[in-house]
Amino acid sequence: TYMADMTIKHFSSTISSSIDKAVISGFDMKKNMEQVWQTLQNPIQIDKQYNSWIHLQPVSLYSTPIQGSGKKVSFDVGLQTIVETNIGTNFEVVPSKSKLPDYKVIQQLKPSFQINSNILVSYDKITEIAQSLVVGKNFSQGRKNVTVTDVTVYGENDVIIVKIGLSGSVKGTVYCQGKLAFDNTLQQLQVQNFDFEIKTRNALVKSANWLMHKNFLKMIEPMLTIPLKDQIQSTLAQGNSMLKNYKITKGIEINGNLQSINLQTIYITKKGIIINGSINGKIACEI
Repeated sequence: TYMADMTIKHFSSTISSSIDKAVISGFDMKKNMEQVWQTLQNPIQIDKQYNSWIHLQPVSLYSTPIQGSGKKVSFDVGLQTIVETNIGTNFEVVPSKSKLPDYKVIQQLKPSFQINSNILVSYDKITEIAQSLVVGKNFSQGRKNVTVTDVTVYGENDVIIVKIGLSGSVKGTVYCQGKLAFDNTLQQLQVQNFDFEIKTRNALVKSANWLMHKNFLKMIEPMLTIPLKDQIQSTLAQGNSMLKNYKITKGIEINGNLQSINLQTIYITKKGIIINGSINGKIACEI
C-alpha cells in the first residue's frame, strides 16, 4: 500500500492529464453543441392545419459553475434566442445561421424561462377565415337586402381594411376599417371601432343610405373575430407533450412545462399582422 501510494502520488498529474485527454477525445462537447446550435435554427412546422412555423435565432449560451454532489454533477444552462412564428406561410427568407458563441459562466440561473415571440398571421389566412364566416350572409332593411359575395382583408397604415363584395339591392364593393386588438381573457383577435371607410361612406350617402345603419356593421364585425384559444391551448399541450421525458440523444433527457402564453402588441405590416407576446414556463435537462 505504501509503495502504491507513493507511485500514484508521484504520477498523479500524469494520470489526471491522461484521463482528461481520454474524456475530451471520447466526448467532444463543442462539436455536439455546434450540431445542436445549427439544428435549432431550421424552421419547424408546429401545426399542419394552420400551416404554422417556428424559427429560432439563438444569440447566446451561458451556464452556472459545475457542482458535484455524491454521484451527480449538475449545472444550469441558459439559452437566449429570438423566436419568430408564422401562421399561414413558411419563412420565405431565413436569416443566415449564427455560429456557436463562447458560453459565459454566471453564478445563478433561474429554472423558469420566458420567450418573447413575434407571431405573423398572413392576410391570406385572415381572409380565408373571414370568407368562411361571412360569405353568403344576408342583410335586410325593410324591402331592401344584400348578400355578401366576397371578403378580402388587408392592412393599411395602422388599421385593418375589409373589402366586402355585395349583391342584391346594392351591387358592388364596400370598404370597412377598424383597429385590431387581442383579448387575453377570451384569447381572441377582434376588430374594434369598425366603420365604413370614408370614400365608401360618401358614396353610400348618395346611393344607399339605408346600408349605413349600424346594424349591417354589427352583423359583419363579430364574424371578423378570430378565436385563438384552441390554437394557444393546442400549442401549450403539444409543447408540454414534447417536453415530457423528451430524449435528445442517448443519456440526455428534457422535462419542461409551458405555463402560459400572453399576446400583447399588434403591428400591421404589408404581408400580415404581427402579434408580440410571451411564453412562460420551466424546463430542465438531465444528462
